[in-house]
Amino acid sequence: MNFRWRLAITCNVESNKLGFLTSELKAGVAIINIRGYIGGSQVNADAISVLVDDFLAKDIKSCRVNLSSGGGSVWEANDIVSELERFESVKVYVGAVAASAATRFLTRFKSEAKANSQFMIHKPSAGFSGNETTVEKDLKKLKDVTSEYKAAYAAQMGKTPEEIEAMWANGDYWMTAKEALKNKLIGSISGEKIAIDEQTKAMLVACGAPNTSISGSKNNNSTKTMDREQLIAWLGLEPTATDAEIEAAAKAKNVKHTKPDTMDKNQLRASLGLDADASEELVAKTIADNKKAADDAKKAAKTASEQLTAKAEQVVDAAIKAKKIAATQKDNFVKMYLASPEDCSAALEALPVREKLSTETLPGANADTEVARAAWTLETYLEKDPTALATMETSDPTRFKKLNDDYYGS
Repeated sequence: MNFRWRLAITCNVESNKLGFLTSELKAGVAIINIRGYIGGSQVNADAISVLVDDFLAKDIKSCRVNLSSGGGSVWEANDIVSELERFESVKVYVGAVAASAATRFLTRFKSEAKANSQFMIHKPSAGFSGNETTVEKDLKKLKDVTSEYKAAYAAQMGKTPEEIEAMWANGDYWMTAKEALKNKLIGSISGEKIAIDEQTKAMLVACGAPNTSISGSKNNNSTKTMDREQLIAWLGLEPTATDAEIEAAAKAKNVKHTKPDTMDKNQLRASLGLDADASEELVAKTIADNKKAADDAKKAAKTASEQLTAKAEQVVDAAIKAKKIAATQKDNFVKMYLASPEDCSAALEALPVREKLSTETLPGANADTEVARAAWTLETYLEKDPTALATMETSDPTRFKKLNDDYYGS
């Protein structure tokens, strides 16, 4: 069996994994703001799904995606794109950068960039762990997703797969907005430039962008500070939050400010995905709307998690009752189901009903048989002789533990 959590394919932004997801409804159009790392607890397909469900329930059919990201998980990017495709029309507006996994959006939807937006494509990368069988399977997944991205770029840019291979052969391939337009990666350029603040600079540096210089905003009111109440709401804290809690939350979001009750409006606008000249009324409204959306998303995620756990218990209990697995294996199979319901269900379905234990699984079993099974992994036992595996848990707990540690990681 091969579960999704085994393979994480990401952009090189390990040092800047903060991601922010906000949304609003404006003039009958769903506005979804994606900033920073794609994946993790903030910007993920589950959170996007909740937002899309809510907008579609309100009969909203068009979506504007404000995107500024150095990349992240290609799996999560693919899933987010699939969720957004539920709208009848989607257009992506690129901010400071769209790199690595973030460029997946540009191969699916119409797009527009700022004059100083930057773009980067490269081969997906990954880290593997496990035995040789697991690594071989995960390597195939990496090759498959690399081929998928290569084909997507080729189709979008009107190039051959070989030309795409040549572009990223030496690593990261960066493009200015004009170069991205010439290569047909984007559809148009708005002409204006986006302001680059400290937080945006950190994201650009993490991805290795060629241009990381900070530029100021032309808005005379952009340096005004927000009050304590707004700051607390934006950080998602309770109204009774202490100065220390505010400082800690701001630090976690990589926000620089001089006092616990203030922060730079430039930083706030950029973090919310708003234009540099956005009014203070729009800023305040966006904060309130986003806090409500975040609270709703947390509730929905908690409910979904509880429902999935209940379903896992139900499926595994049924397998135990059918005598396909031993009761002592319940926790392991519940974890398998939570990681990948489809794979776990298929594995349980394929298991035979446990019959009377064969002499090969009992102490004193045929020595030749045991020698032949010395190289078996947990996956092999589950496939070929789950009954022997169940017996091993009590007859040879040391070996049983080693098999589990090798499979799940000690």
